Parts: sequence; C-alpha cells; structure tokens
Amino acid sequence: MPPSTATMARVGRVLAHLRAGDDDDAWLADILGDWLAGQTLDAALGLKNNWRDESRQRARNTELRRIADRHFPALKGRARAAAFDLALSRYAACFPRDKRAGRRPTGLSGALYDYLLAHAPVSFATLRNVLK
Repeated sequence: MPPSTATMARVGRVLAHLRAGDDDDAWLADILGDWLAGQTLDAALGLKNNWRDESRQRARNTELRRIADRHFPALKGRARAAAFDLALSRYAACFPRDKRAGRRPTGLSGALYDYLLAHAPVSFATLRNVLK
C-alpha cells in the first residue's frame, strides 16, 4: 500500500526541517532523501553490501584471539592454531548438551561455550590465519 499524501507531506516537512539544521541534520536529510528515492538504506549511507558480514567477522576474530591469548599464551603460530582447533573440536561435541541444559562450563570450555553461542566453528586454516 503506497503512503498517503498526508504521510508524504509530513515526510517532506521533516526533510525540510532537517536540511535547515546543522551538518548532521542535513546529512541525515540527504540519506533519507536517497532512501525515499529508492536506494537501499545501506547504499544511501555509503556502506558496502557486505558490511554486516565484515563486522561479524571482526567480532569473531577478536573473540578467537582473546580466547587464544588467555588459554594458549605460550603457544605461537601453527602450534597455537592446532591447540585451539583440538580444544574447539573436542568441546563442540559437548556443546549441544551443555546448551540444552543451560549450563556454561568453567575455564576454556566456558570460553568455547560462549564462542559457539555467538559464532559457528571455524576451520584450522581460518584459525591459522587469525591467530598468526
């Protein structure tokens, strides 16, 4: 259902008000104008199509590094990735049971539990790349 004439008139007034405001208001008015003209909100904001994926990947990599730094501080490179991969593989088998029970284990298993609640398991190659 297309917007009513009254709704579009109101949107026009809001955009005019924003354009008359400070730089941030004018910026927002331009974005909303582009969006109303048919651009996606991401495009109107100048964001890449995959910005959400990149943001999730950065968060995942930060979490992997944090766990590795805390639980494998003496290991570096391939050895660190291998130890992490082994621990993740072993705990991944227990994770469904712990999740169903609503029970978060302690220590490394607890860190891996938190990780698996938010992220999918990763390959050894990804671990090597992230944990270099």
